[in-house]
Amino acid sequence: MTDPTRINEIDLRNVLKFEDGVAQFVRQQSTKSKQHGIPYTIAPSECEFSLILRQKAYRFRAADSAAKLMWLEALNSTRVFGVALDQFDTLVPSIVEKCCSFIESFGILTEGVYRVAGTTSDITALRRQFDMDEDSVKLESETHDVHVVSSVLKLFFKELPTPLINPTIKPYFYSILPIQEEDKKIEAMVDLFTRISYSEYETTKRMCLHFKAISAHSSVNKMTPTNLALVFGPTFCFGKNDVCFCCCCRLSSLVQTYLTFAAFRFVALRGTLPRWQ
Repeated sequence: MTDPTRINEIDLRNVLKFEDGVAQFVRQQSTKSKQHGIPYTIAPSECEFSLILRQKAYRFRAADSAAKLMWLEALNSTRVFGVALDQFDTLVPSIVEKCCSFIESFGILTEGVYRVAGTTSDITALRRQFDMDEDSVKLESETHDVHVVSSVLKLFFKELPTPLINPTIKPYFYSILPIQEEDKKIEAMVDLFTRISYSEYETTKRMCLHFKAISAHSSVNKMTPTNLALVFGPTFCFGKNDVCFCCCCRLSSLVQTYLTFAAFRFVALRGTLPRWQ
């Protein structure tokens, strides 16, 4: 039987937004084309901040500017999903490291580890735990299902504000697609890695090494580099509203090359770090 207490649950952290300053909504002028959302401006304020909920702004006043910053830090620190990679305290978010380590330890021989979804209610519960306090989350084989953990990891990347392969380097990705020779394709990938941020690089590296470990047991788990590319290619390359399925098929071959060969080149890439911003 479905738990009736969960039917109408809403995680307010997914619908609330906190802004430094005072939010003032301005109605959009009508146009022939439909435009979603109502733009708003944030007026600077030393002691006030705004809570945005369903296109309405609620103003809060702190005792002083220092107290306001403490409020904002506390409110924003409770979220993990939907947070940009450069906002985390570590280059590789804790949720990524914990999920990868758990799957490598307890799910590496699980058939369809990334193709079979976990139970929705369990995914929601684990997501809530990470959002509330990711440092306190301890993934254990006795209490956590492998497919639930893998689903939560996929969901984390799906909800990144900017895809792991961000739009600024998409042109470089597209230029790699026609390359047939493996050596030249890898060389182009190495150049591409020098154009991303530290957090993007380290997270990409962790996931690449993770996929290498998973695909090494593909005879059992059925997760070949091709299958991993098909599962994660669209999530890594496109945002929620930017999925082009005709491109996904082409990207899967590129991501497959990326997963198969790039893991062996990360040490060599260390010398190029000064090129990064």
